[in-house]
Amino acid sequence: MLDSSNANIEYSLDAGVFVLKINRPEKKNALLPGMYSALAEGLRWADNADDVRVTLIRGVDNCFTSGNDVNGFVSNDSDSSQGRPSQDLMHALNDSKKPIVAAISGLVNASLKLAHPRRRARSSMMNWSSSIACYRHQRRRLLCRHS
Repeated sequence: MLDSSNANIEYSLDAGVFVLKINRPEKKNALLPGMYSALAEGLRWADNADDVRVTLIRGVDNCFTSGNDVNGFVSNDSDSSQGRPSQDLMHALNDSKKPIVAAISGLVNASLKLAHPRRRARSSMMNWSSSIACYRHQRRRLLCRHS
């Protein structure tokens, strides 16, 4: 199995479920550029692994993520020609052929722009797991209801 390139992102595999765990509770799981990269790497690995049936993205107890760690992005000295790590994660989510589930518990701050081939991109402040689940359903032409 792939080892995470970031200490704040943990990978595990159990019974066909690949778990990406955001583990930075001291900062309410605020995301740094390297964490985005590790999440994208994990998603791509899981998508190509024969023993993975579904990917689960989760945080620590009572906190999924509080969003970006602004200080980490301001001080990021990475090569800008390689693009933004957050965009890499969005591409990995979009390109995945396997189901992705986000286990939301407690604090979450996320706004995703999900592009459907026949629709304009839309942005909404809603439960991240609902966004991903509905997008996956749309791609497979299944019904999706928000509660």
